[in-house]
Amino acid sequence: MKNKIMAAILTSAMLISMTACGDAANNSQTEESDQTQAPAENDNNTPEDSGTETPKSSYVSESRKFDLHGSDYVTELCDYSKIPVTITGDYEVTQEKAEAYLNQLIASYGSFYVPDESKTKVGEGDIVNVDYAGKVDGVAFENGSAEDQVIDVDNNRSVGQFGGGFIPGFTDALKNAKKGDVIDGTVTFPEDYNNTDLAGKEAVFTFTVNAIMRPMTAADADDAFAKEQFNVDTVEEMYQVLIDYLKGTAQMAKQSDITGAIQDYMMENCKYEIPEDYVEARLKDYRYNFILTNCQGDESKLESFLMTNYNGTSVDEAEEIWRKSIQEEVGMGFILDVVAERENIAFDEEKYNEYLESMVSGGAYESVDKLYETYGYGDPEYGKMYTKKIYLENLALNKIKETAVITEKENALQESEQQDGKQQDHTEQE
Repeated sequence: MKNKIMAAILTSAMLISMTACGDAANNSQTEESDQTQAPAENDNNTPEDSGTETPKSSYVSESRKFDLHGSDYVTELCDYSKIPVTITGDYEVTQEKAEAYLNQLIASYGSFYVPDESKTKVGEGDIVNVDYAGKVDGVAFENGSAEDQVIDVDNNRSVGQFGGGFIPGFTDALKNAKKGDVIDGTVTFPEDYNNTDLAGKEAVFTFTVNAIMRPMTAADADDAFAKEQFNVDTVEEMYQVLIDYLKGTAQMAKQSDITGAIQDYMMENCKYEIPEDYVEARLKDYRYNFILTNCQGDESKLESFLMTNYNGTSVDEAEEIWRKSIQEEVGMGFILDVVAERENIAFDEEKYNEYLESMVSGGAYESVDKLYETYGYGDPEYGKMYTKKIYLENLALNKIKETAVITEKENALQESEQQDGKQQDHTEQE
């Protein structure tokens, strides 16, 4: 359990870094609608047969056969010099939000318990902290003693343990015990116990009941918890880690909202054509990669996977969603291609390599070669070409963002909370 929370935060931070990897490309952000622009090594949902190695692909991408240029398909480019953008997200990070996030982490990443001072007797469903010492024929045996153990009495196992738990009857003596009790429990090791010296023998375990426990909350966090879980010395430092992380996610969300609004504006105000044969080729590529990643390349598993992991979505419904997303993405790609030409955006090899390395260091890909292979559906040369295209499109998008007129507006929830606060203040004054 040690450092489990910090490890989770570091993993998330790496993903944030990868998502915002456009910083290496002048703060660009790769916008991938439903993962259609760039195939990922793993889908967000767990494959049915997780643990089964994904088969080696010999697939040849359909979309690599096309050599398309935005100038051939964009018939009218709108004025993008001062795009009006209104965003309504909640990007403020407060201490209260850090505490709420810590509560989420505690619930998600570990079985954390603290003494419940209101309880003195073990009841149904209780968790206890005990020391115990086991003896056979009055003699202590190896690995038969432990201290500061958090035990689920009713389920006869350590908290957070999965599988068989303790030997049958181990926690029976703790039922109805009181805090501070020192009690003996007699059990018999199973005949097939893995330690043949103990198999079939009767043992007496002496328990000291240290406390009856309750689930931990953020309010219970102390310096020891901060040290063990976050590798920092104090609670204050722990919260600074959380606040810094939340600020990163908030900034990522803000940039994503700005990007989305700009893309929506460009697509609504520019005129362009979509070659359907290219869309169908991209759809075929995406479908293939989806099956390879999530169904181990077995098309017969696709329907079941979608039904189980996508709320009963049928294959036809999924393909229609994918097709629409690809159409929007292709159109935006054409528009940004034209913007890049108009703005004379040059390809910078050094910054491009930094862009790639940030994606790899973010943990999404094992190496740049693997990234190229994934983007190219098994063809690294095509993947390299496609990745460069996305990189230049991101630079064009950044150019538009530089002059966008951004307005932050409170959303309905924020306004409601603010009104509730004012009413509460008014009530208190009265």
